[in-house]
Amino acid sequence: MSILAFPTAIGAGAEFNDWSNATVLHVTSLNDSDNNEVGTFRWAMLNPSHRALNRIIVFDVSGVIELQSRFRGSTEDPDNVPEYTGSVYVAGQTAPDGGISIVGETMEISGYNTVFRYIKFRSDDLQANDTMLATGRGDYNIIDHCSFGFHSASKSSASIGLRDTINPSEFTNATFSNNLMSQNTLGFIAGDSTPSGPSVSMNLTVARNAYYNISHRVPLKGGGAIKADVVNNIVHNWGSRTIRMDGWA
Repeated sequence: MSILAFPTAIGAGAEFNDWSNATVLHVTSLNDSDNNEVGTFRWAMLNPSHRALNRIIVFDVSGVIELQSRFRGSTEDPDNVPEYTGSVYVAGQTAPDGGISIVGETMEISGYNTVFRYIKFRSDDLQANDTMLATGRGDYNIIDHCSFGFHSASKSSASIGLRDTINPSEFTNATFSNNLMSQNTLGFIAGDSTPSGPSVSMNLTVARNAYYNISHRVPLKGGGAIKADVVNNIVHNWGSRTIRMDGWA
């Protein structure tokens, strides 16, 4: 049964699997050591016993989680970490006053049916040349009501990445909505810049986002065989190329 991921979900990523059988996991600690430390965000996301579960991750604490190492969940990374087979809803809105901020290393999440809501991503010295959040290899992915700031990305990257360059056909529907992106060198990149053909591999909605003090790649840089609806975004104090679409897009 397909339903909306949440009542106000919109666009290409809005439909979602039924949550009725989801397991609720509670984050009770801001620590980040390894995925065996019960109650940490890394444990909730990456512990092997959780990866096959449909999960709703809620926060009983507020504050800053500083990732001490790259946060990976995919099959094609150097650490050979198994991919997700269950759905994941990261519900940042459940945190007490102050919410959850994530700093430190990059989050790379490759799985089907992933939702990130109400999480603040901030860069620091560990993250000077990398993407803050990257998702791929999935269907019905949503990033909603998150914020991304103070990121000095390299020329080949961006603050946010929604793509699977290894097998683009496995990343098909996504929504980037109601987010705030500020004080970053580069903005948002989606799709594959070097596609092999024109078959459509991703449907993307970029809606109701605000961007300020960002050089370029806003509202997005789109690559490859994708269809993108870019609707009702605000871009203030941009440098160049407010939107770019690569071949086949």
